[in-house]
Amino acid sequence: MDYPIIAGIILGLLLIGAVALLLFKKFAKKDLEADNSKYPEGHYMGIGIALGIPLGLPIGLAMGNIAFGPAIGVGIGLAIGAALEQKYKDKIRPLTKKEKEERYKFTLIGVALVALGLLAFVAFFFMANQ
Repeated sequence: MDYPIIAGIILGLLLIGAVALLLFKKFAKKDLEADNSKYPEGHYMGIGIALGIPLGLPIGLAMGNIAFGPAIGVGIGLAIGAALEQKYKDKIRPLTKKEKEERYKFTLIGVALVALGLLAFVAFFFMANQ
């Protein structure tokens, strides 16, 4: 059995699911009650993490283990995000009820995708070592 092809298919499906999730979130209707002149809580945290991960990749490469890079980058991103949240706290509004529900749903979907990917990894690891 050709395990790399099966692993590629599963990882591809996970990637398609993640992209579909992001597109759904992007094009979901905005809450009309929200004050659109301000950003929701956590907005700058997301920006910080998005900036931190690429900054951590070269650190991981320099350490000789690329897997440490994104982990270090998340830490750097959290620090950047927290600083931005403090700097622009006058431009931040609390989450609406609908936004809280959406974040909860997307968190559950994200955890499910990670669990599925981890399960596939473990399954292929044991299949390859038999």
